[in-house]
Amino acid sequence: MGLPGCETSSQAALDGDRARARGRLVAEVSIVNALPEIGRVHEPCRRAADAAGLGAGARADLLLILDELLSNAIRHAFPDGGAHAIDLKFRVRRSGLEATVEYGGVAFDPATAPLPERRSSLDERPLGGLGVHFVRELADELRYRRVGDRNRVILTMRTGAVTRRKGSDGRP
Repeated sequence: MGLPGCETSSQAALDGDRARARGRLVAEVSIVNALPEIGRVHEPCRRAADAAGLGAGARADLLLILDELLSNAIRHAFPDGGAHAIDLKFRVRRSGLEATVEYGGVAFDPATAPLPERRSSLDERPLGGLGVHFVRELADELRYRRVGDRNRVILTMRTGAVTRRKGSDGRP
C-alpha cells in the first residue's frame, strides 16, 4: 500500500487501462466538405495511430479508409451544396484506435451498402462501390448510426490485428 496521495506503478497501470477502455481522445479535427480539406486529416490521424501503437500498415489502411469515407461524404452527402462540417475524433481504446466520422446530409451506411459486382470487367461494371468494399475489408470493425440528421461512422483498427489485405509489412 502506498502513501496517501501517491500512486503505485500498478495503480498507474490500472488507471491507464481504465482510460484506454473509456477511450482517451487523442486527436480531433473538423473539415468542410471540400476535397482539398481531406489532407488536413492526415497529420491528426498519424498522431492518433502512433498514440494507439498501430503499425505502419494499419496506419496506411486507416488513412485509405478515411480518404474514402470523406471523399464519399463530400461528393454525395450534400446534394444541395453549401459548406458543411465533417467532424473526426480519434480515441485510443484498449483494443486499438477508434475513429469517428460524423457529418450531416444524406444518410449513408457504409457497413450495409450494397457491394459492387466484381465478376465483370472494369469496362462492363457500373461506377461506384469499390471504395466501400475497401473500407469494409480494411477496417477491423465498422459501425454506423444515424443520430438525428447526422451520419456517424465508427471504425476500429486493432493494435496487432492481422488485416485482410496483403501489405508491405507482412500482414496477410
